[in-house]
Amino acid sequence: MSGGPMGGRPGGRGAPTVQQNIPSTLLQDHENQRLFEMLGRKCLTLATAVVQLYLALPPGAEHWTKEHCGAVCFVKDNPQKSYFIRLYGLQAGRLLWEQELYSQLVYSTPTPFFHTFAGDDCQAGLNFADEDEAQAFRALVQEKIQKRNQRQSGDRRQLPPPPTPANEERRGGLPPLPPHPGGDQGGPPVGPLSLGLATVDIQNPDITSSRYRGLPA
Repeated sequence: MSGGPMGGRPGGRGAPTVQQNIPSTLLQDHENQRLFEMLGRKCLTLATAVVQLYLALPPGAEHWTKEHCGAVCFVKDNPQKSYFIRLYGLQAGRLLWEQELYSQLVYSTPTPFFHTFAGDDCQAGLNFADEDEAQAFRALVQEKIQKRNQRQSGDRRQLPPPPTPANEERRGGLPPLPPHPGGDQGGPPVGPLSLGLATVDIQNPDITSSRYRGLPA
């Protein structure tokens, strides 16, 4: 069985609370359910939001490039015993992009709706459609980073530090972040992403004519 149900129903008295997938408030129920089915076996999304993904691509990494539009999930992947930021395309019905949460990841919020962090190969930015979803997503990611760092700090008191993985060395050599895409004349306006949904004010001319599920993945 893949994905999982929406909402939550606690177990019997004394039973531990069962974690449930957290939906996006901007998606319809059937869209959220389809998203949950893409998560995979024993994977849960702890926070879900509608976003545009921007990457500062090499070699220069001087500008943000819009790569995808979809639903971003902060996924607890139980088989891999790790957490991931994963972007899914509902129209494509597949995973579009992912970044595993690593120990020294710094999740920054240049604006309430535009969040950045260093990926394995380049800097990444998430442009959120809804600031409440952005805030909830940030809170979950930063909480897990803090807990992981605290746990590893305790382990380091007893064990020597492991060698630095090759991908972490690569992250350390990434160029600095380019300006927020709203600062470029060619980028989206300085404001939350809008997908033309009834619950969101339309501010982004790139996507005012389509609902989320009708956008190209």
